[in-house]
Amino acid sequence: MTGLSSSLSTTNSNLASVSTSVTGLSSSLSTTNSNLASVSTSVTGLSSSLSTTNSNLASVSTSVTGLSSSLSTTNSNLAGVSTSVTGLSSSLSTTNSNLASVSTSVTGLSSSLSTTNSNLASVSTSLGGVSASVTTLASSLSTTNANLAGFSTSVTGLSSSLSTTNSNLAGVSTSVTGVSSSLSTTNANLAGVSTSVTGLSSSLSTTNANLAGVSTSVTGLAQGLSTLSSSVDTRFANLGLPTNPGGGLTFGSGSSAQTGTSTALGTGATANGANSYATGYNAYAAGPGDIAVGAGARTNADYSTAVGYNANIAASSPNSVAVGANASVGANAPNAIALGYNARVAAGASNSVAIGANSVASEPNTVSVGAAGSERRITNVADGVNPTDAATVGQLGRLSSNINSALYAADRRVGIAYAGVAMSMAMDAVPLALNAGEQGMTGGVATFEGKTAVGFRYFGQPAPKVTVSVGLGLGLTHGSPVAASAGVGFKF
Repeated sequence: MTGLSSSLSTTNSNLASVSTSVTGLSSSLSTTNSNLASVSTSVTGLSSSLSTTNSNLASVSTSVTGLSSSLSTTNSNLAGVSTSVTGLSSSLSTTNSNLASVSTSVTGLSSSLSTTNSNLASVSTSLGGVSASVTTLASSLSTTNANLAGFSTSVTGLSSSLSTTNSNLAGVSTSVTGVSSSLSTTNANLAGVSTSVTGLSSSLSTTNANLAGVSTSVTGLAQGLSTLSSSVDTRFANLGLPTNPGGGLTFGSGSSAQTGTSTALGTGATANGANSYATGYNAYAAGPGDIAVGAGARTNADYSTAVGYNANIAASSPNSVAVGANASVGANAPNAIALGYNARVAAGASNSVAIGANSVASEPNTVSVGAAGSERRITNVADGVNPTDAATVGQLGRLSSNINSALYAADRRVGIAYAGVAMSMAMDAVPLALNAGEQGMTGGVATFEGKTAVGFRYFGQPAPKVTVSVGLGLGLTHGSPVAASAGVGFKF
């Protein structure tokens, strides 16, 4: 009995130690629960911080979406903005990398908690073994009470069993102490994790604040870029540069080039036709191939050219040219040309040319170098050669001289003929009858076609049937010749 009492005393001592260890284990588990609660609170705070981060990131995403829209508007003109956004993307990538690191830390925390759960499961298994041993002990004591007769013999075995039990309980005490030490280490680690998570939560709060600042900055950047885009469009419009490609080249406020091959340069300049060109204030090229150069120049007909201030070509006069200030080609005058200040091809004067200031071509197929009352000479012209060539004054002068010479010669010959008639009339002005052996003389004056002459004649009749006559005529007009006649007459 003394040995049993000693064994029971040892058992009580060991059970007290076990109770103390279990109490310590309970205290450690309480501390663990408190730390786990702290970890849970920290994780809850972390979750809240991450939720705030997600909200801020959503706000950043919205801001970046707005920024993307603004950047899309100015993308073609502000390529440098793309670089800034790329830098922003790089910064966000760094943030994502940091958040990935946070995710890795939380994953490690989850792994540590999983290890803690595993250790707690091992403790539970050990306590189950203790409970099984106690149950076996109760069964053995029940058997001892039932068999009091064999108590003395069994005491020795009980003492041996209790020794074994004490040894096992000592092992349990050692295991529980180890568990308590492990839980203390776990508590310390969990406290460190709690501190790390608290620091992480604080860092995330700082990150959230910084991200909020980034969101505000990005929003301001988007607004600034939108304002810049609007300002650039306005400046381009003021310079006349196209803000919506598709037409031709334009430069100048209000200028317009309707086709891809047309060009309009100058305030209000308009080029409507394919391959047309308008330059100057309010210059206008209406149709294909038209050219209008100069303030107010207007080419209204196809394939025509107007050059000069207010030069103008009517719509019904294609293939025409007007060059010079106020030069013009009127209606229904195709293929016409007006060259010079205020030179004008009148309506209906097709295929005509007006050359020189204020010249007017008013009839089809004509060339005019002046106007009624303002005629011009054409100088330095070569002599005409072909039948359709123009003759020069020199050619006409030489022709006139030749004609005058020919007329003079003809007139002289006619004058001589007229003088001869007058002399003949003068010599025969007086008839004279003679008898044989008589002689006589007559004289007379005559005029014919402006020619005047005198005539004298001698008569002699030496025989009854023979007459002799000698006459002399003199012209009284300058250049008139002298005439003479002589004859003999016989009567049978």
